[in-house]
Amino acid sequence: MSFWEIFWPVVLAVMAAIVLIRILPWLPILFIVALAGLLWPVHALFMRWVKNQGADIHPYLGTAALERKVARERRLQARMSARRWPRAWAMSQFRLGVALGELAQRCPGTAELRQSADAFRAALPIFERKGKRHRWGMTQRNLATTLLHLGRRDLDGRHFEEALNAFQAGMQAFSRDREPADWAQMQNQLGGLLVVMGIREEGTAQLDEAVAACRAALEADRSDEFPLHNARLEINLCHALGYLGERQSDTRSLEEAVELAWAGLEVFREDKDGILHPEEKTRYMAHCRENLGHALCVLAEGNKEAGSLQEAVHALEAVPETFREKGSPFEWAAVQNELGHALRLLGEREDDAALLERAVAVCQGALVVRVRETFPFYWAETMDTLGAALAALGRRARDVEPLRQAVDGYRGALEVFEQAGAPYQIRQAPGIGERRVQPRGARARWRLSEAGLSGWGALWL
Repeated sequence: MSFWEIFWPVVLAVMAAIVLIRILPWLPILFIVALAGLLWPVHALFMRWVKNQGADIHPYLGTAALERKVARERRLQARMSARRWPRAWAMSQFRLGVALGELAQRCPGTAELRQSADAFRAALPIFERKGKRHRWGMTQRNLATTLLHLGRRDLDGRHFEEALNAFQAGMQAFSRDREPADWAQMQNQLGGLLVVMGIREEGTAQLDEAVAACRAALEADRSDEFPLHNARLEINLCHALGYLGERQSDTRSLEEAVELAWAGLEVFREDKDGILHPEEKTRYMAHCRENLGHALCVLAEGNKEAGSLQEAVHALEAVPETFREKGSPFEWAAVQNELGHALRLLGEREDDAALLERAVAVCQGALVVRVRETFPFYWAETMDTLGAALAALGRRARDVEPLRQAVDGYRGALEVFEQAGAPYQIRQAPGIGERRVQPRGARARWRLSEAGLSGWGALWL
């Protein structure tokens, strides 16, 4: 064996021993660094998997698909701890709230909406603690929207107040200059909530605020290149202007609402490239037609010509029946309620029994969806509209039975309005015995009082 064959192994062994002695104190640190380097990609893959669990929650999924999403999120939460994986757990709660909110649109009752609100509330403190400002703001917005839907199904006005507080808190998470799209969407949805609250209140303060919020949203996020985006934002503005114009007898607001509704319909019709989902397009057009029909009916009440009423009927009848099954039954019923109101006004204007009978049939169809147990306030609105159509039909035909049915409807509607604490619907009635035709539903107290007088059959016949 030569010298060099012994020399080099000895040198290498000595160098290895020196290196080992030098790094021995650092071995625990090196081990931790190596372990962290191994665990980091594993953690990233896990978070990506958690995020993708609900990535395909879509508002147009079927009921069975949404139920599977809910079950999957609950199984995922059972496997993780909020203390150990707070961010992933909060994201799962967020997606659970979204899925339950979509599922609630297809289910009666309020159980899903309450669970959705609880899920958003559970996620909020974690997003705030982790400094996820944008996600926290989105969660506040979704919580407010859920509470809005819950308030529509419940006569407890505190849901609307909590929703208003959630919107106002969520606004702090977005800057108009840095995040105009998110800020505008929050403002637009706030306007929608204020319309719902303003319809039930006396005065026009909340309706004025709704119009201002919707205009601010348009001003912040108007796009000259994407008219579809503008048309979607203008739906709530049109809705607010229609009710504000009705409450103030303001022709300019009503005419602006009509103009916006026609413009929105034209924009959505021209979406031939399929930018919008077909059911989404149908929903937006239904909203435009509902707003158009409402504004035209209010304008027609101050005009003896029947042209506006006929235009309103044609616009509302154009909403396809499939919108009830594939779209939103609640929104379909709202359109049917407006159609019944327009048909009743047109039937009285033209003294046409067939139109009045159609108005009765349309309202009865809307009541299949607007059930008292599920949507008490909106059930009362439709019962009031139905009562007006039955009363007009009974007066024309000199038939007592439709008048009896109208009185029963007015009693039920007035009871719900009083439970809801809706002063406008209760106090809007003129004096008892005044026999002029009222411009809109929610005149239950006057009609009930007049119809309940002794000899009420003879009074109306």
